[in-house]
Amino acid sequence: MYENDGPSRSREPGEPGERMRSMRRWRLVIGIGSLVLGLVLFATGHVLIGVLVAGLAAARLVMLSRLPMGRHQGPATPALRGWLRAQVPDEMRVAAGVIGCGADELRDHVRRGGSIAELAAERSVDPQRVIAAIEADLGTRAQGAVGTGVLPAQDTKRVASVAPRVASRIVHGRRHAVRPT
Repeated sequence: MYENDGPSRSREPGEPGERMRSMRRWRLVIGIGSLVLGLVLFATGHVLIGVLVAGLAAARLVMLSRLPMGRHQGPATPALRGWLRAQVPDEMRVAAGVIGCGADELRDHVRRGGSIAELAAERSVDPQRVIAAIEADLGTRAQGAVGTGVLPAQDTKRVASVAPRVASRIVHGRRHAVRPT
């Protein structure tokens, strides 16, 4: 959906990639213009203002140079975000299977404020093994969701790119302990 098509393809005005390039271009022009203005002010005797404007412009250009060239790699659509959230209970069951405990026990541990990684460590299971199992399960579920028409085909690539981060958040994340009522 937001893949970089490379320099060989020219984009039509109004396409998302063209708009992004246009914004980057304007930021670059404004930054260079500000830098030149600061140097001119400095050269004409307005040292303090010239140094201030040139310094801010240089900082802006450095920040611009550090921005990634591609598009944001997170889940782009609300539908995909919702689909990923809906998978969490199933992924908790996958984690429970890898750890060797019941899903209810795992759920209770998380509700008390613990993390899946802590429970895995208590049971001598490497948390990376749990993360890998969740990643693989997310990929399998995404393929199945495409087959049934729940997700568009391009979202399987997106799921594959965000699965490590999602799995790590599930395993290492904590919920605030639920107080007994």
